[in-house]
Amino acid sequence: MIIFSQIMSKSIPAEELDGADMLAEDDVIEHIPQEVDSKKLLGDGWEFAAPKTIENEADLGAGDSADKKQHFEGLAKLSEDGHSLAEYCQAMGLDDDDADTRQPFAILRTKMTDLLGDGGVMKWVKVPGAGLQVPPGSRVTVHYVGQFEGFDEPFDSTYMRNRGRPETHLVGENSQLLPGLNHAILSMKKGETALALISPDYAFGKLGCGPRIPPESEVLFEVTLVSFTDSSDADEFDELTEEQQKRATFEQRIRAIRAHHNKGNDEYKRGEFAQAARSYRDAIRVFLVNMSFKNEEEHREAKHVIFKVMSNRVQALLQMAQWKEAAKQGRQALHYEDAAGDPDLQRKLYTRLAKAMIYIPEFEEASRLLKRAERLKPRCRDVIVLTELLASRQKADKLLEVEFARRAFQPEQRSEQKPAGDGAPAEGRTNLEQPSSVPDAAGDTPDPNDAGEIRVSDEFRRDVERTLRLFLSDPSRRELALPLNQSEQGRHKLAHICVRCRELGLQFVGVEDGGRPRVVKTD
Repeated sequence: MIIFSQIMSKSIPAEELDGADMLAEDDVIEHIPQEVDSKKLLGDGWEFAAPKTIENEADLGAGDSADKKQHFEGLAKLSEDGHSLAEYCQAMGLDDDDADTRQPFAILRTKMTDLLGDGGVMKWVKVPGAGLQVPPGSRVTVHYVGQFEGFDEPFDSTYMRNRGRPETHLVGENSQLLPGLNHAILSMKKGETALALISPDYAFGKLGCGPRIPPESEVLFEVTLVSFTDSSDADEFDELTEEQQKRATFEQRIRAIRAHHNKGNDEYKRGEFAQAARSYRDAIRVFLVNMSFKNEEEHREAKHVIFKVMSNRVQALLQMAQWKEAAKQGRQALHYEDAAGDPDLQRKLYTRLAKAMIYIPEFEEASRLLKRAERLKPRCRDVIVLTELLASRQKADKLLEVEFARRAFQPEQRSEQKPAGDGAPAEGRTNLEQPSSVPDAAGDTPDPNDAGEIRVSDEFRRDVERTLRLFLSDPSRRELALPLNQSEQGRHKLAHICVRCRELGLQFVGVEDGGRPRVVKTD
């Protein structure tokens, strides 16, 4: 494998990596003991207990159907896309006569460029990339296929794991990639596909890694650089002490903010929403903590950048259904909207914040935000969809209130009750629920700690229990309005609701200034 601590073991999918720290060098992963020195591994090799080679479907057990499908689909894709030694030779313009007299790796070597000057890492560009080369300290997203000479199938490939998704790794001085592969990727550009022929000294060492990696093995990698993020500015800033960060220049801070922002964007594109939200948060922290400006131009530039970061963080939080945190971040971003510089950026924030408000729910604020977005871009699809969602949620909220009111305050048919003897409470009463009084017309909230009795039917108790538990289980609802009934029977019902709210950890709010009583979640 590429990473020392993952040799012949499954790789860590990109979405499981920590977005801020990636993999620390001393992490313990699967087969490698913590005390293993990676330099010793390169020089002397290491023996590992590795899984058996999968040569056909019979090698996979009945319980491995998902792995089986993924493995053989990956092999089929590699075959379709021409990831073979013969295809590589043909792409280089090498004929069959050459193949008869020399080994395939020797054939490839004649057409390759020596990256280090010692023949340890040879490279040939199959598909040119564009832009700048990968700078050290970047996090790269790559697809790769690894092959040994004389083997029919690749020994490792991203196409055969992780649902065929590329993997993300750190390159540069602290990389955990094979040294030869690290050098090869650092010479690449975005979108480039290249072959890298790596000698044992820059791969698995003299002894290899038995049983699947032979001694003195050259390795051929076909690598496609999907994208990269230069996070070196962010990493350098994070490594400063607290005092050094306070003295950091505007240029240092703005570079760190942009680096965290770009990193978050790349993570979001890969569907790593939690990591993206953390990267955006790191960018915001650089801005908010002791950042100073020489003039208004610097201040405006910083606000423009941080507005985009905050808006993007709202979107990442929405993807994880973290409505409250998204609303909080969106409201903070509104303080910097004067520096947005682009009406479309403002519209995106309004619609994102409106969605969070719909699910909190705060319908009035959501409606105001959607109207502001509509003014910036009439007949925008996002605004139309969210307006329909708002109307649907409002309708559902109203129906729930009406249904609760119908059930809670419908007239009760009471049968004749015989007097209870021996001081026992009559049917329909309980001494366990004892507020001193029920809510009156002025809105007094009952106190269940005082003496008294609450008279409600068993059917009403069941209705209340069902309604409150449905309310508790709905993460989008924060408040449940109750009907106002000033009769004695209605006040007894409200008193019972108050008792159950306290038992379930809910807050009962009584009538205030002629309003309606309601139930509110306390968390």
